[in-house]
Amino acid sequence: MAQGRRVVITGMGAVSGAGLGWKPLWTAARDGASVIRPLEFARDYPGRIRIGAQVPGFDAAALIDRPTLMYCDPFTQYAIVAADQAVAEADLERGNVGGADCAVILGSGIGGIRTVDDGLFNLYAKGVKPEPLSIPKLIASAGPSMLSIRFDAHGPVFAVASACSSASQAIGIGMQMVRSGMAERAIVGGAEASLSVGTQMTWEMLRVLTPDKCRPFSKGRNGMSIGDGAAMFILETEEAAIARGANILCRLVGYGTSADARDPIRPDVDGASLAMRRAVEDSGVSPDEIAYVNA
Repeated sequence: MAQGRRVVITGMGAVSGAGLGWKPLWTAARDGASVIRPLEFARDYPGRIRIGAQVPGFDAAALIDRPTLMYCDPFTQYAIVAADQAVAEADLERGNVGGADCAVILGSGIGGIRTVDDGLFNLYAKGVKPEPLSIPKLIASAGPSMLSIRFDAHGPVFAVASACSSASQAIGIGMQMVRSGMAERAIVGGAEASLSVGTQMTWEMLRVLTPDKCRPFSKGRNGMSIGDGAAMFILETEEAAIARGANILCRLVGYGTSADARDPIRPDVDGASLAMRRAVEDSGVSPDEIAYVNA
């Protein structure tokens, strides 16, 4: 069991196919309501599979100021909106959430791919040069960088890319930083905005997408669906949260990570099992105390 300070979550926010906020997302999950719908793209989609979990009615201009928005790919936009929600729920404000000891860790498997896709289409199909700010928008570190600017966070700030586990890794790393004293507070989570004509087509060519319904634990499962969105959390020490009268949502007690080291696209059960065992060992709890497994 790792020794250190107790780490708690005091705020969370989400942008998803269920809408804005973690409550609509939780309600959809609780009620078994699918948010996978027919895809709507600005350009014609030449592929066969036309379903996914897009964020409905997202108006970035109404939620983010123009000077910030000009540097933001949609994945960064989602991260900012979700982080704003988390900060508000933690009973903090933009002016007092950051500081020298505040970390920002954002997981993203693919970063600003929407900017890449649109830029390449404009270049090769229309002969239009890329936008001057394309590079600052598309790099994976754009997300945490813009969050650090927004909340004046001067601690460790970086992106984590480990495919589907990127956000979980970001949360775990942030927990370790707060627990060890490397940071007093951390803004952590993940964001993706990969639903575009180009990326949907490349996923389809990988032959992993379902043409009708995502049902991962069914005998009749036939693939996955892609979704856009973000989820962000505020981490701090339990002592600090109690001292400022914050509402503690939960405590983070363990983190484990591993690599299959076998195949680029076929997950191996031994890798997942090792990560789970390491998380349990790190937490100090026994397996029979665990009542819920999220898979």
